Amino acid sequence: MKPSSRTRRSALPAALVGAALVGTALAGAALVGPGVLPAAAAAPERASELPQLHLLGSVDIPTGTQFDGTEVGGLSGLVYDTKRKRYAAISDDRSSRNDARYYELTINLADGALDDGDVEFTDVTTLTDDGAAYPEGAIDPEGIALTEHGVLVSSEGNASALLGPSVEEFDACGEHLGGLTVPRYYEPTADGRTGIRNNLAFESLTRTPHGRVVTATENALAQDGPIATLTEGSRSRLAVFNPASGRVIGEYVYLTDPIPEAPVPADGWADNGLVELVALGEDRFLAMERAFAAGVGNDVRIYEVRLDRSRRITGNRQTAGDTKPLEKRLVADLAEDFGIAPDNLEGMALGPKLPDGRQSLILVSDNNFSTAQKTQVLAFAIS
Repeated sequence: MKPSSRTRRSALPAALVGAALVGTALAGAALVGPGVLPAAAAAPERASELPQLHLLGSVDIPTGTQFDGTEVGGLSGLVYDTKRKRYAAISDDRSSRNDARYYELTINLADGALDDGDVEFTDVTTLTDDGAAYPEGAIDPEGIALTEHGVLVSSEGNASALLGPSVEEFDACGEHLGGLTVPRYYEPTADGRTGIRNNLAFESLTRTPHGRVVTATENALAQDGPIATLTEGSRSRLAVFNPASGRVIGEYVYLTDPIPEAPVPADGWADNGLVELVALGEDRFLAMERAFAAGVGNDVRIYEVRLDRSRRITGNRQTAGDTKPLEKRLVADLAEDFGIAPDNLEGMALGPKLPDGRQSLILVSDNNFSTAQKTQVLAFAIS
């Protein structure tokens, strides 16, 4: 959840194609059972071509929209189930307005465009632990991915309350099953010298075709460097988990861009961070960076990034040290390339194939439940 923006100047099981998992267990619960992965959409991996995006349309959902007794908003993560032809969108409501939850929805791209009336919410699932909804502030849901039993949800935690980030699994009814083992050096400390910073932790979540779970901090861990500024980016930490053990098997530095525009007035709020990842292959991802500057608005860029094992964080991994960041290539700047005034975009998912055979890509915004914002849904074709 981020500051509000102003207008810029100007049951989810099935099978992911070709992906099998070998053995599964974590923290007392299976992450995925024997067999195949859930049906999240996957784009073909091409060795050197940079993805090209083509805008198909946008839909705005007003703040205050109600569905099944809940307020639709805070949509921070998105994933598509190819078998059920449904999206799951996680709300980052920390059980303050309604219980922590995720929605199911359909997005109709049958005519190759996204227009008003094409987005429809169909279900809402409350996240529970031992049968009870999470108390206020106990979880900060931000990212979502599919498992054979239901969904994985990344939580940013709360550095102010010394609550560490996590990745948790829930069954199709929303009941908590277990969690991945996040290294202790991600946990915030009272002196602020190590661990996550408040609201800058696990915003993203994705799974690769072979089932690895990937997330990243929005900005650097305290021991890895400063947050993003107008002149310098931040050394976010990208973590890859083995679904069989539930443990981290690789970590990398992802260097965000500096904050692209100064706030107005100059002492106003501004930030930039890594808010979403989407796997295009085992080592190839789309990464979305979202910046905000008070008095200016949001700036959203999508990059292609590839994992390079020669740039893994090594040693005791407590600190990234001088590890070289991963290389990234700009795919799109939404304002410059499409004339879009982006809202607080945080969720991104591959959708179904379009009638012309191209892969679709959907973006969704977190409206912060603010009447000055909206839930923005954007659709693109990838070629």
